[in-house]
Amino acid sequence: MGKLEELKQKILKLKNKNKTLSKDDTKTIQAHKDVNGELKDYYISDYKSESKAKFTSVVKIKEDYEKRIFIYQGVVLGANNAIGILESNIPLDEMVSNLEGNLKFQEMLSEEYASMARDTYYKKIGESLELPENHYTYFTKPTFALGTFLRLEDGHYTFKNEISNQTEEMLKKEREEAHRKEMLTNKDFVNRDFGGGMVQAIEDCWMNQEKNGFSFNGINKDALYYQYKPFYSQKIEDKYVYIGTVQLGEATSQKESKVIQIMNPYVFPNVVLWTERKNLIEYFMEEKYNNLNFTLGEMLTNEWIENSKKGLKEQSYIGGLVIDENGLVKNVDTTPEVVKEFVETYLEQKTQTKIIDLASRKK
Repeated sequence: MGKLEELKQKILKLKNKNKTLSKDDTKTIQAHKDVNGELKDYYISDYKSESKAKFTSVVKIKEDYEKRIFIYQGVVLGANNAIGILESNIPLDEMVSNLEGNLKFQEMLSEEYASMARDTYYKKIGESLELPENHYTYFTKPTFALGTFLRLEDGHYTFKNEISNQTEEMLKKEREEAHRKEMLTNKDFVNRDFGGGMVQAIEDCWMNQEKNGFSFNGINKDALYYQYKPFYSQKIEDKYVYIGTVQLGEATSQKESKVIQIMNPYVFPNVVLWTERKNLIEYFMEEKYNNLNFTLGEMLTNEWIENSKKGLKEQSYIGGLVIDENGLVKNVDTTPEVVKEFVETYLEQKTQTKIIDLASRKK
């Protein structure tokens, strides 16, 4: 930070001592709307400012007001656009509303500190400090620990480079998941690899006839092979309902330091998909080139299925397939109640039947 910038901050601090900053303040970091109109970008809006104190595309990982644990993830400009994780004992909006807190946050996001925190963390986890090939930023590199921001009991603010063991474990799992996904990626269907697990895939879909019916296969937007194998289907009104198992990726192995690492595919049981007006076989036979490959390539992914599982014990409702006014296949991410009621009844009866069968075998 230059001497002129330091002087400006001192004057600003004297003028606004103990004053709550306006959300429209242009001289300090405040929340601003992103391209989707959501308040997710935090930066100084004054066009004269050359500050690199920017925290954008912010995602709330955890906000526990009772335990005073707040965790955020976002792009840190001062760390050359690496994605950083921030812990705090106060919410982000409360942090930037206080002048002292705001200035301390600017210091934390500064190029000097943020790049140091990034490099320190990458060295700790064995990540190269070199920029990814054909990239000018660290955006595709692993998430790093920006640190912990604290409001002290005396009302002052500080920050430290460390993060909690729980958050450290979360980042470790995130890296392991990225490695697994990378190993399962079908390289033959990667049109362009951006690094960090981000690819441009050649999405495709096809249908196979097997002993017990059909399986619906393809390559999703992450360049992972997928297979949807329904074990039950039923027509309800104008909809066809399917319950089946989704497999993402194919088993693969990799030799690292004389040790063979085997990676198994992701498997999701009891995945519910519904179609409108036509059954799934008809969609594959008649609508394959009408956006079906891209629609399924988005739905049959880890992210989509995991989100659809939230709050459910056994099944996941990934939504349905419909044909829009332009004749293109589109996904509907909701599931009609009549479909849910049918699926829940079916799975409950199936469970009860298994229990009866087990009990009869013991006699």
